[in-house]
Amino acid sequence: MAETPLNVVIIGGSLTALFHGIVIRRLGHRVQILERNPQSMQASQGAGIAAMEHVIEFLDKHDQRGVLYSVASRGVQFLDRSDKVKSTWNISIKMTTWKILYCLMRANFDGFVSEICPNPPKIDTEQESVSYVHGKEVTDVEYQDRLVTVRYRDIGTDLYSTVDADLVLACDGASSTIRQKLQPDLQQKYVGYVAWRGTSPETEILEETKAVFACKTSFFTQKHGYIVLRHSTNHGNLMVRFSRYTIPGEDGNTSEGHRQLNWIWYEVCPEDSQEYVDIMTDIDGHRYRTTLSPGKIDPKNWENQKALALRTLPKPFAEMVQKTRKPFISAINGRELAQSSFFDSKLLFVGDSLATFRPHVASSTNQAALSALLLKRLLKGEIDVGKWEAQTRAFAEFTTAIWNRLYH
Repeated sequence: MAETPLNVVIIGGSLTALFHGIVIRRLGHRVQILERNPQSMQASQGAGIAAMEHVIEFLDKHDQRGVLYSVASRGVQFLDRSDKVKSTWNISIKMTTWKILYCLMRANFDGFVSEICPNPPKIDTEQESVSYVHGKEVTDVEYQDRLVTVRYRDIGTDLYSTVDADLVLACDGASSTIRQKLQPDLQQKYVGYVAWRGTSPETEILEETKAVFACKTSFFTQKHGYIVLRHSTNHGNLMVRFSRYTIPGEDGNTSEGHRQLNWIWYEVCPEDSQEYVDIMTDIDGHRYRTTLSPGKIDPKNWENQKALALRTLPKPFAEMVQKTRKPFISAINGRELAQSSFFDSKLLFVGDSLATFRPHVASSTNQAALSALLLKRLLKGEIDVGKWEAQTRAFAEFTTAIWNRLYH
């Protein structure tokens, strides 16, 4: 795509941005990431995710430190109300955390030092023209004379600036400002359920509970008349859906006794219900549309959820809920697939800004890694932009169709 170094601006600074930024830097292009968050380290929420095939391929090719980043899940099992195994899948999954991947990718992008990667690769960011800039909120983009002008606001000073780029990547997530600017008809829509999430320290979990889980990804799904966590295909029935898996510790430690048990609990909750209003309102009375971060959930609502867990979940799952210190909750939203490129393919939508998936096993992260691997081929001239668009959209369309069927 380019024989001379490009000036590339990436909007947003999460995992999607870092995957693409690493590829661009390694190919010798100049790259600047503009991240709205003023903090040098983004909050991870403590969320666990699965490292699927494209993430694994990306790390194998681009992680220069080889940090152990995952805990192996030795299979998938489905439990009944009395903790008995109903069925199993004999597959192994690498489980990691958002924080670990973020720190590894930052280390490989700009030499960021963290407890996860205290000895990052030595990167001369000035010589390579690589930067990760915090506290910059992108507000608009314009296209003229084959250059994209990115306008952004400094969060601290409220001053506006612009930067010109040969290529812009919109990596600003499911609530993308740039997508709203260029594709205003693609409105985000709540799909009818929320996800309660949290982690429990492995050391605080009873041995009998750990024996039940057996280092496997574990699911509990049950018809129920009171707690409603997922609709079945028959809308007259309701399902409880709860899953857990083991992930590395907060400091990245993968050794037994230092890990965490991650859980997700889905709950059907109509947007026009008082219950939805209550659980999406934080301790200060502010109502949220997407996520209430750890520490923001009203203690009264959390106590109600813990009591519900004791009444309705198998003991091992209920125990994890009781021993979670920092729960958070997300309203699950969906949106139509965005147009992939604008401005003669000088602006590309990637990751969640292109396609926002429903809950599943790390498809968003997998999508981001695949897109970055394909971008490398695009920039090297191995494929054209049409092929890049076709392959990224094919993944997004297939994943959206599969998971919407499962979760509708």
